[in-house]
Amino acid sequence: MLELLYYDTIVGYVSKVLHDDGAWFTGDIELSSASDDMRSFFEYLVDENDIVEIKWPPGWIDENNWSLRDTESSAIRGISLPAIYLDDGSIYWRWRE
Repeated sequence: MLELLYYDTIVGYVSKVLHDDGAWFTGDIELSSASDDMRSFFEYLVDENDIVEIKWPPGWIDENNWSLRDTESSAIRGISLPAIYLDDGSIYWRWRE
């Protein structure tokens, strides 16, 4: 299992990880209560029809603040901004270099 981290805060728990297409990975996510204020941000990131720019907290849009931690090895690896689909509980991401 992986933990989705924003800085060092656990935002959710990722399971059933699969390599999707190309550079993308996918999995199921169970969001923690720490993500409650971020849910509209997650919806915005995956809404291809929403072109209105909203002022989010600056740290949210900085992909350097997002990572995944392996719960077995405690290894942490940076990711792109997570694409979280709240309707089906899925997450997509790319590993950062």
